[in-house]
Amino acid sequence: MQLIVQPTPLEKIKADLLVVNTFAGDTKPNGGTGAVDKKLHGAISKKIKSINFLGKNAGDYFLLDNHQSTGPKQIMVISLGERKNFSLDVIRKVAALSLLEGKKQNAKIITTILHGAGNGGQNAQQCAQSLTEGILLSNYHFDKYLNEQKKINRINKIKKIIISQRNKKNLTAIKQGIKLGTIFAEGQNFARDLVNEPGLTMDPKVLADTAKNIAAKNKNISVKIFTQTDIAKLGMNAFLAVAAGSEKNPYFIHLTYQPQTKPQRKIVVVGKSITFDSGGLSLKPADSMTTMKCDMAGGAAVLGLFSVLSKLQPNVEIHGLLAACENMPSGSAIRVGDVVQAMNGKTIEILNTDAEGRLTLADALTYAEKLKPDFIIDLATLTGAAIVALGENIAALMTDNKELENKLIKAGESTGEKIWPLPLEKNYLSHIKSNVADIQNVGKGKGVAGTIAAGLFLQQFVKKTPWAHLDIAGPAWTEDKSIPYLTVGGSGWGVRLLLDYIKNL
Repeated sequence: MQLIVQPTPLEKIKADLLVVNTFAGDTKPNGGTGAVDKKLHGAISKKIKSINFLGKNAGDYFLLDNHQSTGPKQIMVISLGERKNFSLDVIRKVAALSLLEGKKQNAKIITTILHGAGNGGQNAQQCAQSLTEGILLSNYHFDKYLNEQKKINRINKIKKIIISQRNKKNLTAIKQGIKLGTIFAEGQNFARDLVNEPGLTMDPKVLADTAKNIAAKNKNISVKIFTQTDIAKLGMNAFLAVAAGSEKNPYFIHLTYQPQTKPQRKIVVVGKSITFDSGGLSLKPADSMTTMKCDMAGGAAVLGLFSVLSKLQPNVEIHGLLAACENMPSGSAIRVGDVVQAMNGKTIEILNTDAEGRLTLADALTYAEKLKPDFIIDLATLTGAAIVALGENIAALMTDNKELENKLIKAGESTGEKIWPLPLEKNYLSHIKSNVADIQNVGKGKGVAGTIAAGLFLQQFVKKTPWAHLDIAGPAWTEDKSIPYLTVGGSGWGVRLLLDYIKNL
């Protein structure tokens, strides 16, 4: 599928489907939509009136057949919602709906207006980037295990999507936006493939091999793979405690991106990488295990980020860390009541083997700080409490640094990957105080500030470096279809947020 910009009026481009927009309450189209309406002798205006189209919600739309001999065969008029609520994510959503409707209509060529660049008052490059992301993300399918007929039915027949832009001054910006949108979407789709792969075929070694392949394809990316023996020598006993119950060997993965010029900043991104989480001896109920191949979504986001860094070429030194293992029950598994010593010397009492992610992250964060970065960011499907607090579409943010908090929130607003800050409440440190060790791995009191307790636990393993923890338990996996550019399954959440954050450092 080709995505291009063309300095030709909308009404003159031959296409199977033409996509134009309107805002809620607009009864008379203007701008590009108005030009098309005029060409169609007021057909759009008449349709809006005849069906009483209000367009209150972004994504509401109607179709209109073009009975003229020239121009597009069909027109899709889609609402951008209320002007006051318009955002870049609205562009992603309406772009996604446009592509999905084009597929329904068996369209081969779609022409679209650049949503938001006119009456929306947005930057043309950002609009083009968001539109590209919406198209490419909604075109994603994980069909590796489908039969051939189902694969054929999913084949995209759309050959070309044309963005019509009369203002030639915007062409360069739009092309750059398409390029960035393609990079961002490719990184996210890469992560989605990893998360959607079953635990049987996505084990720690596969994550290590994926990191090796990324490094092999990119000259400015290198990788170190630490085996179980290496991990033991590093003193990562909390990580090894989680891996102890599995027949699969653990791997600690360290990716490094070095820019061609002297870097302005140095950051470390850590991703929780439990390739399957049974809960260990604190075994999860069967229903709670159905999505646990997703427990490496943080690591997948890190790999998705590194898969496209060489295309983005940020002037930032970036390290990616994955402590990859399974959490399984067996005779060798860690027990409730056991005490382990982490890499930084702290002792941890294990009161629940299903609170395993924070154990692997404890050692990974200790290692991260030894790299002496400016910032550390971790992403982890860490607590069900985060879903209770914020639902399935918003990640929890905990940080001890206001600059980092503000930049991550801004990146979330730009990418539509929403985050919400929770406090690292010092009074809750008592929740993780142990009677037999320095700390315990779960908070006191079932369901009481579980997400914050987990954040406070992780904070014990970062001494001085500005650090942010993103609990992505909710948005890492998509069950509903409220976001049209995401299909059911792994979302690849966090890749675009990280890319946006890094791009704007």
